Amino acid sequence: MKKKTVKNRGPYRVTRADEIIMSVDKFPFPCVFTFKHLIDHWRNLAKQENYIFQAQAERLEAALTRAPELLEPIRDASILDQHRDTLELMIAPFFPTHAWNTELKALGEPFIDRLFYTSPRFEQVIGSKETFVLKEENSEKKNLTIFWRLLYSYRTILGTYYKRSMVVDQPMIYTIPHLRTGLDCYYKLNTHPTFIQIENLKPLPDLDDSTLDYLVDNFHNMDLWMKYLPPENFMFSGFSLHSFVDVTVEEATARLEHILLSNHGIITDDSFTQLQLELRILFRLPDIRLGLATLQGDGALNFHSNKKSWNSLKVREVEGMTADVIRDSVYGQVIREGQSLIIEDLSVWEGGAAVESRLLEQGVKNIALAPLYYQDQLVGVLEITSPNPGDIHPLSSHKLRQVNQFFAWAVHENRERFESRVQQVIKENFTAIHPSVEWRFRDAAIRTLEQQQPGEPVEPEPIFFEQVFPLYGAADIRESSNLRNKAIRDDLVEHMNLAKELLGQVNQSMPLVINRELEFTLDKRIRAIRKGMSPGDESAAIEFILKEVNPLFRHLQRSNPALKPLFNTFMELTQSGTALLYKKRKAYESSLKMVNETIANHLVKEQQHLQQAFPHYFEKYQTDGVEYNIYIGASLVKDREFDPIYLRNLRLHQLITACAIARKIQDLRSVMEEPLQIAQLILVHSAPINVRFHMEEKQFDVDGAYNIRYEIMKKRIDKALVKGTKERITQPGHVAIIYTMEKERTEYARYIEYLQAHGYIKNDPEYLQLEELQGVQGLKAIRLEVELDKVPDDKPSVDTDTLEVIRNLGSE
Repeated sequence: MKKKTVKNRGPYRVTRADEIIMSVDKFPFPCVFTFKHLIDHWRNLAKQENYIFQAQAERLEAALTRAPELLEPIRDASILDQHRDTLELMIAPFFPTHAWNTELKALGEPFIDRLFYTSPRFEQVIGSKETFVLKEENSEKKNLTIFWRLLYSYRTILGTYYKRSMVVDQPMIYTIPHLRTGLDCYYKLNTHPTFIQIENLKPLPDLDDSTLDYLVDNFHNMDLWMKYLPPENFMFSGFSLHSFVDVTVEEATARLEHILLSNHGIITDDSFTQLQLELRILFRLPDIRLGLATLQGDGALNFHSNKKSWNSLKVREVEGMTADVIRDSVYGQVIREGQSLIIEDLSVWEGGAAVESRLLEQGVKNIALAPLYYQDQLVGVLEITSPNPGDIHPLSSHKLRQVNQFFAWAVHENRERFESRVQQVIKENFTAIHPSVEWRFRDAAIRTLEQQQPGEPVEPEPIFFEQVFPLYGAADIRESSNLRNKAIRDDLVEHMNLAKELLGQVNQSMPLVINRELEFTLDKRIRAIRKGMSPGDESAAIEFILKEVNPLFRHLQRSNPALKPLFNTFMELTQSGTALLYKKRKAYESSLKMVNETIANHLVKEQQHLQQAFPHYFEKYQTDGVEYNIYIGASLVKDREFDPIYLRNLRLHQLITACAIARKIQDLRSVMEEPLQIAQLILVHSAPINVRFHMEEKQFDVDGAYNIRYEIMKKRIDKALVKGTKERITQPGHVAIIYTMEKERTEYARYIEYLQAHGYIKNDPEYLQLEELQGVQGLKAIRLEVELDKVPDDKPSVDTDTLEVIRNLGSE
């Protein structure tokens, strides 16, 4: 027989549940319910010498002679009731005595949910086997159940007949109502197919490895599997052993998280009801009530919005609640102290006031309040109330902590949207938006305006971009704080020296003892500053000059015309005696401005060309130097195909730009009043991140806890030290490339080789380990020494030639 061959069409992506291809709505394989395999197992064991259950095996054999129906396929379940003693003797190993009242176990027919025997604990918690039904929440969940059963079946076929292993490890979570409370409970179903066997009813299809690979790669396409391995060609026989594991806490927590995160934190009235239900399931308490409150920008509770996400606290239902009354209540206590509070019985609580009394009138006997923090900022309050004292107690706090972070994130997101309402949902309000992403804001504004009803406000949709690649660079002024402080100190000393000289001249014509005291004080302060100036010394010296020295000179100039020529120069330098001397600081700030403008102008000029290669987001900040962020990826562009070559192009050109900036600043030093130096770094981050637009700050920031580490790294790496030394990784005339992964080192090594070959850098690069920083470990660095004395022999234009360079590097 000729083997069927199908060309492998990989690579294949992981498939979502809604992409499952399956035309059947019930398990299609023929199945026979039988104990034959278990009985054969008993008989094989009985043949072994010194078998520990020898006596039990003999009793079972004798019992089976009186119940021959159990040796045949079971078509009528009533037979099991007639021979219950024999059945229990046969299945005894599955239900050990020590676990009789603790484990949730059941035996069922193969690949269907019909049970024929359950443990006592099963019946106590879940119910009898006659009434047991696995609750299918929707048709999708039902289809998933059938899908996974099919996949497990085909795994068995591959392993049995084709000696091909396929890993299938998907836990099935089922919803089963609690007998007493009626609340759903979640159970993980573990099925042990030990006594299920498969038999081929027709000759096996002869499938080669390529076809089997094709099937495995298309695991989601059950129609394809059924085409090559038709279910009617096989038959399963035996029975299943099921064990149910209560995962209510884990599953309810996961569902709460999913509800809150799946819609980017938007809490509608419907989702709020779902949240309350899952919270009841998590705590296993049917009477508890969920309340949420989002703090406004001023830290106060909102009593105006009708949205449940803004204020659904129980106290909201009480009339006459003013801000002062709330402030003196348990709610105010939680907001002030930032600590959770649980009152098991409000009726006997000694700290009760007006609010607590009104809550009792509303039927609240039990209350738990938890502050919601997002990135160390209090954003809201979570409330759980119950009419039953003691429902929520101190031991419940660990469950509160499990869900607290999800509610905090959602409340923060809702707060962000609420605060953004004060802005117009039109393009003019997003003044900081980079042209590369302007389209996204335009689309969002159009959709918002389309949804808006007359007289009704509409929340702007959140603006975020997923799976973008970040690039970060910084060029900092070396020793900027010390240089600024030195300039201030030098100006103060010169100011006081000039004042001292003037006082000496004044004393010749107006010998006042107070003038000599001022001279003495000036001399003392000059000596103190030269020894080392603290912030307090600086403030005291400035106050002394502005409140005592300068006013005296202004008075002397006005009241003594003969002395006026002495003060002309001093008045010119100090704005008619109203300000401090401003020479060294002016020189420093003038040089700083020159450096910042040179760097910023160069970056902007380069950006004008780089955007032509592939649009990307760019933003820069100026302080004591310039730092900038770049984001590039498919989600940032519209109607353009993204390719990794554009990312590599940006990375190479970032290095070229850093070298050019270093040369420009070196050339500027000869014309600077204060010859400043810069130290540059580049942070490499290979993993894509998600970014979102913050309405308040008018800028993009990383989105989600997983991406926060990237922001932490950006803020701390400029202080990084070479491991085992006190040496900063950033040095003048150098570019430090910070990375964490070996593949990043490999990629940049190729770029560095190119830079060396064309004269951008000199000497060999330094490959260095860095000391650990708070919250950041495993950092490494490559430090490059820029060639400052000559221009590189190859200067590619950013929009065409560097792309060609990248293509050539990729082909090597």
